[in-house]
Amino acid sequence: MFLKQMKKIHNKAKEKLELIRQQLQERVETVVGVFANVLPFFADESPEEEWSQVKQILQAGGGVDHLLSECDAINAYRGNNHCPLLWQFYKSHRSAFFRLINALQLESTSTDLTLIEAIQFLKDNSHRRGNWLSGDVDLSFASVEWQKFVMSGQKNKISRRHFEVCVFSYLASELKSGDICVAGSQDYADYREQLLSWSDCLPLLDEYCDNLGLPNNSNDFVEYLKSWLGETAKQVDDGYPNNSQIVISGTLADFKPKHSRN
Repeated sequence: MFLKQMKKIHNKAKEKLELIRQQLQERVETVVGVFANVLPFFADESPEEEWSQVKQILQAGGGVDHLLSECDAINAYRGNNHCPLLWQFYKSHRSAFFRLINALQLESTSTDLTLIEAIQFLKDNSHRRGNWLSGDVDLSFASVEWQKFVMSGQKNKISRRHFEVCVFSYLASELKSGDICVAGSQDYADYREQLLSWSDCLPLLDEYCDNLGLPNNSNDFVEYLKSWLGETAKQVDDGYPNNSQIVISGTLADFKPKHSRN
């Protein structure tokens, strides 16, 4: 059910992005108009008592939450990326998703624990309702596009909303691929526990290698791979002059290794 809901959330965000393309000019003019009225307060170093006027302008423009959504919509269009739009479709499922990760024992099936650690950070901050979280989180599991929206540009300052949706999106993806498993589950169990042991595989090795045309010992297998990779590289090199889809540009200096002075 979780995977189906995340897929629906992403599909709705993609549909929303298409709609934004048709309405962009009007939305940009509205947001720019609001901030054009707000920015003079900062330029004039207005006293604190005038901040109430800033709040009134923002409220007249639809309120902070609405304006943030509009900025997300504009950013989504600019980057042709539906991810900034996911929050509005995710938020109604938020409590259910948090109950899910609190109830399940999630484990990585590899040595990469970055997403597991991000999930724990998310659980530790589940009570937060502000726009920002503070902390040191490794987002290497996420794409560069996601990281642009999640990180504010300031050290250890994280957009809570984008971070939540990012983590749950990658959790759904890695549950599907088997990179994350659920302890005690049947459909999402650790696939490694279902693999044959080496002692079970060994009697089948010769027949398996013979069917695939592969050497059945490590030394010959390494030589086979070297030869195969060398032949493939030569075919690519020979075909490059006639391949209009690949362009290599730059000077020789661009490809020289850079040595550290330290």
